[in-house]
Amino acid sequence: MATMRRFLRPALTSVQPPPCRAISAGARRTMAMGAAASQPFFRYMSAWFCPFAHRCTIALEHHSDRVKYEWVEALGWEQRPNEDGTTGQGHEWWYHWKSEELLKHNPNGLVPTLVEAAAPGSGA
Repeated sequence: MATMRRFLRPALTSVQPPPCRAISAGARRTMAMGAAASQPFFRYMSAWFCPFAHRCTIALEHHSDRVKYEWVEALGWEQRPNEDGTTGQGHEWWYHWKSEELLKHNPNGLVPTLVEAAAPGSGA
């Protein structure tokens, strides 16, 4: 181990960090405004119970400084009364629903689905 340290020491001491460039506050503001104007905006069709959608949510949140999105709950379950006796027990029946918007953009009705959209308040 001592031989390895002796071998690496000259290499480690010769490494210098790159010089830093000073950026003025005005230049930083201009860059931030340009970045905000060019940020893509998505409608994020998701389902709270889907593990694949959870991965996408984590990625979107991680990159929230570069990508903006609006969450749309596109899949779900709803309980309806058993009007026609389908269950045979008189209990309610659970129905899986998919939003029309999701089916329009993804005919298979799979989540997560990202659709590029105009940002709210952008006038587009």
